[in-house]
Amino acid sequence: AAPRSTAAAPAAELLRDGPQEPSACDLTFEAAAPVFGKNQDKIEGRTSGSFHVEQILRMRGTMTVRGREVTVRGMGVRDHSSGTRDYGPVLGTLWFHVLFPSGKAIQTQVVRFEQAEIVAAYIYPGDGRPLEKVSVIEHPAVDTLDTPDGSVTGDPMQAPDAAFRIVLQGESGTETLDCRLRGAFTVTLASPMEEWIGTARDHDGALQMCECPVEVVCAGETGTGLRERVSRVRKLAG
Repeated sequence: AAPRSTAAAPAAELLRDGPQEPSACDLTFEAAAPVFGKNQDKIEGRTSGSFHVEQILRMRGTMTVRGREVTVRGMGVRDHSSGTRDYGPVLGTLWFHVLFPSGKAIQTQVVRFEQAEIVAAYIYPGDGRPLEKVSVIEHPAVDTLDTPDGSVTGDPMQAPDAAFRIVLQGESGTETLDCRLRGAFTVTLASPMEEWIGTARDHDGALQMCECPVEVVCAGETGTGLRERVSRVRKLAG
């Protein structure tokens, strides 16, 4: 059973209890790129020896809501961590993954904490060659300590960077990704490790995490992506 809501409501408030809709999903995920990740070694509030890995996947199957079955096919992301953590030190993040019909896959991350920063990206050509780690030249804004309170649009679909660009530089040249958000789903993260559907605007120390499907154009090829944006609730406008 899934609670009935709207796409915009979680950006404004926490999900409220309401009518439940019968729903079901039957999805199959397959690897589209190698696993990427490393030990965190006390970064992001984790204990030493913990780890975080991500993997871009192909997805297919069906979803059923109100008796209507919809066939879905696209990309997904396996996001897996081990070890304790604390969301409190996080300032802002960009997680970005995209898969193209040719099999090319790209991942970009910019993660800022109060005492550290992680910037990493890779390109996987999709032809069996190893992934290539590349440099991040341009990306949408990620919050810092100096980001003014009340300056970040709470609904990513209404934000100035609903259309954005990512530029990566590797040994084989420059990759420019022109991106546009196609939707958004919002979750609140609270220290040390609470997660609530929607946005807890009255919880000053919390974070708003937005998961957004993205249409991406690169070198004439259109792919499907996922962008995750995290900002502290106090930074949100309204």
